[in-house]
Amino acid sequence: MRTRLLNIGDDLRANFWFLPGLLLLLGLALAIVVPLVDVTTQKWLEYWFPWIKMDASTALNFLSSIATAIVTVAGIVFSVTMVTLSIAASQFGPRLLRTFMSNRTVRLSLGLFVGTSIYCLTVMFWIRGEDQADFVPHLSLTLGLLLTLLSLAILIYFFHTIAILIQPSYFLKNVAADLDQTIARLYPQQLGESPLREISEDEISTRLERQGPEFGTLCAEREGYLEALDDERMMELAVELDLVLDLLCRPGDFITRGMSIARVWPASRLDPDNSHRMNLIFLIGNRPTSRQDIDSAIKELVEVAVRALSPSTNDPFTAFTCLDRLGSSLTRLVQRDYPSPYRLDENHRLRLVARGWNTGEVLEAAFAQFRLYGASNAAVMHALLEQLELLMQFARRRGDFIAILHQAELARSAFERKLKGVPEQQPLIERQEKLARRLRENIDDSQRWMS
Repeated sequence: MRTRLLNIGDDLRANFWFLPGLLLLLGLALAIVVPLVDVTTQKWLEYWFPWIKMDASTALNFLSSIATAIVTVAGIVFSVTMVTLSIAASQFGPRLLRTFMSNRTVRLSLGLFVGTSIYCLTVMFWIRGEDQADFVPHLSLTLGLLLTLLSLAILIYFFHTIAILIQPSYFLKNVAADLDQTIARLYPQQLGESPLREISEDEISTRLERQGPEFGTLCAEREGYLEALDDERMMELAVELDLVLDLLCRPGDFITRGMSIARVWPASRLDPDNSHRMNLIFLIGNRPTSRQDIDSAIKELVEVAVRALSPSTNDPFTAFTCLDRLGSSLTRLVQRDYPSPYRLDENHRLRLVARGWNTGEVLEAAFAQFRLYGASNAAVMHALLEQLELLMQFARRRGDFIAILHQAELARSAFERKLKGVPEQQPLIERQEKLARRLRENIDDSQRWMS
């Protein structure tokens, strides 16, 4: 349930209606509550603050002017926001719109303007003129003035935010921060002094074979991207039904209705009711998210770099920034423990097998597109080798060194093919050979140390 709520929270933070809607309701609530306070404090306010006294006609004109002006400003803010989103979609890619839409300043501005307008319009219904019992809610009018001043301050900060939000350096910093948070969630433990024993796919298969040859196959009931797995509910269900689940997919995968998403031991537990309950563990939506999917967070940075390297854009400096941010985040990854794919219950019985991302897969997701689209640019290849050198400095596991060496060899194959006969190729070859030599030394050292 906690995972489901967090997933809903991520969706709410990345849309334009939730926070503005809350502020709209808050403005309506204030317009109902504050005039009631005015009823009991009107004489006291007029005695101690005579300058706030206002007749009914002036009060109506005052509130009407504020509401009209704020609604106009809200329209301008909405138009500026849409133009910014259009520029962002064309320059950085539509996948990155979520980062813009998650900005609090933009949503707060829209919500405050709409909430202030609703507040002023609603307070107008409380004002009574000469033909009825006179009542002018002075406290409510003062609050309306304060909300207007706050709206003007937010408007200035809104334009400042929009001006820096579309700058690549600032924008990529936010995207990289999202990747860092994903790494911290998925790999919470710092790497210890002793090396971890890497678990191979063969060992996973061996352990599962011990459960018996008869297993049932859980098929998906819905279609879409697997946004997250409800880990807590998954373990509770496995213990309750006394079964073992081997997950065949992971967050970020596209799920087709009817495809196999898990193997279940024993097969007798997989009746229609239990199958439906298990399907609810898989949170499926319209797009991959970075909550449990490191690949999704990496692809956001990679997409910006690929667009920057396209002939129509030809902006390698943005690609360099993407590589710098990727390398910085991946150094945090290689310093962290990889969680075991095995999940045990309180009695130390195997209940779940959930395969995560290893270093080789993460590095391939991060650097494959740079080799494909930047191999003909010597500066891009130098930047790629620089990030591999940086990762080597932070890596500690033998498997990480092997993965980095594999990327270095793939990079050499790419630029040797694209830069054949070009003078810039030889410095790249020398740099790659030096990196590969150091990596092989680290691999040999880690092997001797482990033995």
